[in-house]
Amino acid sequence: VDEARDDALYELAIAFEQRAVDFFSDHADDCAPGSVEQQLYKELAAEEREHVEMLSTEFRRWQAGKAGIL
Repeated sequence: VDEARDDALYELAIAFEQRAVDFFSDHADDCAPGSVEQQLYKELAAEEREHVEMLSTEFRRWQAGKAGIL
């Protein structure tokens, strides 16, 4: 039962980070090309993408019974 809860927590955390990626990417698309605002939104989206990748890696390691990287 706890494993299912932990799976759900990882999946939820990854979904929230992906939601942030989508939010910042959408806002970047709405900005003037090359603007400071567009650059900021793109940087924020990239940072959130890193979070998605990190959480996804940790989740796969956890599922495989391996220690986390962090």
